[in-house]
Amino acid sequence: MTFEDLKYLNTPLPENILKEKWSGHFDLARKMIEYRLENENVSKAMKARLELELQNMQLFEERYTYTEDEAVKAVQKRIPDFTREELEELRINGKVDYAYINGELRFLDSFVGTLFGSFGKEFWPRAVEEEPADDNANLINDFVLKYKDKDEAKAFIHVKHEIYIDDEEVEEGKILKLHIPLPHETDELSEVKLIAADPIPDKLPSIDELQPTAYFEFEYKKGMRPFVEYSLINTMKIHDTSKLDLDLIMEAYEKEGYPKNVQKYLEEKAPHIVFTPYLKDLCAEIVGDEVNPLLKARAIYDWVTQNVKYRYMREYASIDNIPEYIAAGRRGDCGVQGLIFITLCRIAGVPAYWQSGLDAEPNSVGEHDWAKFYIPAVGWMYCDPSFGTSAWRNQNMDKWNFYFGNLDPYRLPFNNDVQEELVPAKKFPRKDPYDNQTGEAEYDDKGFTAEHMHRTFTDLGIKIIEE
Repeated sequence: MTFEDLKYLNTPLPENILKEKWSGHFDLARKMIEYRLENENVSKAMKARLELELQNMQLFEERYTYTEDEAVKAVQKRIPDFTREELEELRINGKVDYAYINGELRFLDSFVGTLFGSFGKEFWPRAVEEEPADDNANLINDFVLKYKDKDEAKAFIHVKHEIYIDDEEVEEGKILKLHIPLPHETDELSEVKLIAADPIPDKLPSIDELQPTAYFEFEYKKGMRPFVEYSLINTMKIHDTSKLDLDLIMEAYEKEGYPKNVQKYLEEKAPHIVFTPYLKDLCAEIVGDEVNPLLKARAIYDWVTQNVKYRYMREYASIDNIPEYIAAGRRGDCGVQGLIFITLCRIAGVPAYWQSGLDAEPNSVGEHDWAKFYIPAVGWMYCDPSFGTSAWRNQNMDKWNFYFGNLDPYRLPFNNDVQEELVPAKKFPRKDPYDNQTGEAEYDDKGFTAEHMHRTFTDLGIKIIEE
């Protein structure tokens, strides 16, 4: 199976296997898959789909770790009077993610974080500890108020990205092949400097890599922490979308359409950016008779931010079609929200694509995903549905409006499309086949999953550049 075979997630599973999977009979589903692969003349698409499903079931087993009793006890550490009946109510209402694993009800390992994050107003008053302060909430709010009417904003960002692997998974004497994300210069990123790295990279990213990395081949020993340290300047153009000339946009759209190099971002990209009947119907309902590209994109942004609740997710690789997943369940994290915005925009005839990297705020650096969309007479603009969802939930209208068309510059946008191959390509399946924010590693005969491979980000200097 190759990286290109990811598109076969759109191939339907045979009904008997599907029944056993969702009934939680993973061992039986595996036997059914192995029988078909060994005894039936299956097509290339079905072979890839069945092999992908074997990986998906492994991801389910690794992430859905809480039994019902363990789930209740995990919440009771923070809410002593929490009951099993409340957990069941949350399950019925779609507020906790669960699955059946070999016949047993299991809950996602991050479900407690979802409860106290996305649904915090409901649960924090009953908790034994106080709700932690978001030290950077005011920082972002102040930035939005100060910069929403400016032409651009710049930030200097200096970070260190370390990788380490669980000792029990390390086989000393073998050569580890490691990718660590490393941005190159783009329209947004300038003065990119690799300050230090250990070991010395065997390859640095070329300017045309869509998911750029520093690549290493070396003998990894227990306790090692390979790293890259770099700095750069991120420049974000700021648009007040309420002041854009709608007539000028329509005139440019009707006269010129979209540039040739932009038109590819109107296409499908299986398995996720796919124009299914359900998504086309939903898009038509959201957009209605609107013809202006900016207003179409705004209608989609409004729908996503007003209807989707943030929730921690299992690995994207274990979801067959992410936009349909979120459109149906209306729950998802930043990347899921970004993908449905992109897919609905493309269905509506508005070019859009994925961008991701790091949300690099002072003393708080972590992975984040967002989107870009193209408007005639304006060019490429940003959209962060996840930040928009949070702003809408808190009725912060300035922030809600800002993140349609803009990003704050506390970002490291180094992945410039979804589902792009690394250079050099990996032999084994990636722990995240859709983008690369944390790193990937493998031996010649073994790959590493997210369960055993870890990262740390260190802020070594992040600040707005005042001009």
